[in-house]
Amino acid sequence: MEEKLRKSFGRYVTGVAIVSTNYLNDQAIGLTINSFSSLSLNPAMVIWNLSIKSSAKNIFTNCNNYVIQILSNKQANLAKIFSKKNIFERFDEVKKTMSPSGTFMINDNFTAWFDCYNYKQYVEGDHIIMIGKVEHLFYSEINPLIFYNGKLNENFNS
Repeated sequence: MEEKLRKSFGRYVTGVAIVSTNYLNDQAIGLTINSFSSLSLNPAMVIWNLSIKSSAKNIFTNCNNYVIQILSNKQANLAKIFSKKNIFERFDEVKKTMSPSGTFMINDNFTAWFDCYNYKQYVEGDHIIMIGKVEHLFYSEINPLIFYNGKLNENFNS
C-alpha cells in the first residue's frame, strides 16, 4: 500500500521549497520540502510537514523562527543540495544571508519566501505538522520549480 500511496501522491503537482533555521545561533541548517501550503490569511499562517525520522527534527521543533524559500525553476540544484544526508554541510555550498527575523536563509532569487515564527507542531502518523506565523514575506514573478511524478520539473511556464 505504501508504494501505491507514494505513486498516487506523486500525481499531484507541488512546488519545492527549502526551510532553514539557526542551530546554536551561528550555524545555518536547511532541508528541501514539498509539503508546504498556506493555512490562513488572517492571521497569516503556513503549514509544512517534517518527517519524525529527520535528523533535523529536534532543531526545527525547538527553533524560534524558520524561513521557507520557494524555489524558482532555475534552482533545482538547491533542491538537490538541501536533500543531502548531512544537514550540517548543506549551507557550505551556497551563499547565505539573514532574514528580517535574524534567521539564516539562502542568498538567492526565489519565487517567494516566508519568514515565520515557529507557532505550533502536531505529530500525526510519521510526520510532524509544522505551523508557522508569517512575520515577513517576499514574492516575485519568477516561475517556480515544481515536483511531479517523483521528479523535479524546471519547465513550468506561467
